[in-house]
Amino acid sequence: MRRYIIIAVLLLAAPVLAFQEEEYGYYNNEPDGFRGIKWGDALPDGMAKIGTEASFGGIDIYIRKGDKLTIGGAELEQVAYYFWRGKFISSAINTKDSGNWNALMDALKAKFGKGTQNNPYIEKYYWPGAKTNIYANYNEFSKEGSITFISLDHYKKMQAYAEQKAKEGAEDGF
Repeated sequence: MRRYIIIAVLLLAAPVLAFQEEEYGYYNNEPDGFRGIKWGDALPDGMAKIGTEASFGGIDIYIRKGDKLTIGGAELEQVAYYFWRGKFISSAINTKDSGNWNALMDALKAKFGKGTQNNPYIEKYYWPGAKTNIYANYNEFSKEGSITFISLDHYKKMQAYAEQKAKEGAEDGF
């Protein structure tokens, strides 16, 4: 459950970082999806639903049966796929222990560049892009790490949805 909360926080933080491209620039090899699923694609076959995050009217969370649970030298706990209104919007890679985290970060940096780390003492990085933002976070206490890929286009649609719902609630609720 804590992983889903982390993902929800990252989704909520996306607007702050979504417009950082001018300051930090784009990164190498920016993807337009994850593991063969493009942003906005419908739910493919072979997925198993594992939960729903309440944010933005409901984000369904899936895992793919038979998904590869290694990247580089890292063993992964889980690869999750997030769908909003039936469209693919985000993915998250979860791992445990510092050895797996370091191997995963090595692979991530080899593919996308070093990213931005605002505080050298905190294991939080991000890669702002034109269509995909990447966030990486490692918790020293729980020894859990996650890397999240988020579609900016779909995130903006989700934000518009949330703003409309807030406006409707303000008109009807007070």
